Amino acid sequence: MNKPTRVLLLGVGVDAGAGQYSAQLANSLATRINTHVLLPDYDDTEFQALLSSEVKIHTFDMPAQGSTIPSRDDFLSGMIDRMGILASVIRQIQYIDPTVVHIPFYTTGPLRSYLLPILKAMRLQIVGTVHDPQSHTGQESMLFGTDLNEKGRALGGLLMDRTIVHGPETKKQALAAGYREGRLRIVPHGVYTHFPEGGAEPELNQLLFFGHIRENKGYDRIPELLDLVAERHPDVSAVVAGDLSDSADEAWGKRIIQRLQDHDHIELDQGYISMEQTAKYFTESTAVVLPYYDATTSGVLRVAYRYSTPVVATDVGDMGYYVKHDDTGLVADSNAVEEIADKTVRILQDPECREQLMVNLESVNERYSWENIAEKTIEVYQEALL
Repeated sequence: MNKPTRVLLLGVGVDAGAGQYSAQLANSLATRINTHVLLPDYDDTEFQALLSSEVKIHTFDMPAQGSTIPSRDDFLSGMIDRMGILASVIRQIQYIDPTVVHIPFYTTGPLRSYLLPILKAMRLQIVGTVHDPQSHTGQESMLFGTDLNEKGRALGGLLMDRTIVHGPETKKQALAAGYREGRLRIVPHGVYTHFPEGGAEPELNQLLFFGHIRENKGYDRIPELLDLVAERHPDVSAVVAGDLSDSADEAWGKRIIQRLQDHDHIELDQGYISMEQTAKYFTESTAVVLPYYDATTSGVLRVAYRYSTPVVATDVGDMGYYVKHDDTGLVADSNAVEEIADKTVRILQDPECREQLMVNLESVNERYSWENIAEKTIEVYQEALL
């Protein structure tokens, strides 16, 4: 097999889980091959702070942070800006001269739509990681019954030499969306080991609901879930920590926030959660509960694994691929809030179960280490070069 000598991570996500995934992957790749990252020049602080000194950072010109889609009133100016950005990206790619271009957090977008055919014309090998081949509830962009986000990602998959997904169920979703089976490869998602040590004392009655507040994540049923838990475990408390996602319907968001604020058992921490505060919440909580309606997998799992915090998750997407029932967590039917409550009460009231899950979780850090993820990713690069 041909070995890649120089990889460029292009179009990396620079916020929240997207940035954390991209940075941890880049750092581990850089210990094995020459690794470059290309970023917009407005991005400076948090994402770059996660990168090791072995990763070579390049920037391209971006007039302003935010959407590059031209407004109706300024279409010509917007198109000129977009073409200028594209030209700046291409110049940097030519300068770096990569063996493989990897888009580690592929989503739809006008620049990527233009860029992929240009990369193919430049005879570059393209690998993309698609975390969500199908849109989650509330994140669709529908036109005449078609989800444009999903179709855009699938079109990108047709232009990539290899597409990485994170588990067998996600692969099935990708195939259903139109990806080519021969180009799909499963590479697991690594554990987020970059988070700091926790140090907080465990609160044996505290549950944690963590992450972006979105429709697919079941935030609307947290009050009912906690009421069911409190019937058998009256001392239960819960922290709901995360930002209201910009993909959430505004009316839905306001309604959910109000319900969470009004519930007696809930402490709501809405907004950006620092890594230090994240460490505190995960180490002081008895369990993390993921009452999702639909998902592929979850970055929250990777934080829970880092702190060996037991998880109660629903059986959607690849959650069951990563959360083994009675091994690394407890799994419940996604359509049965009563079953989610049953599993949650079990962790709260059964110390032997809780302690065994924590012991089992410690082995996950090795299984899903970024060293292993990097090795598997390089194997995908090698295939793309054949």
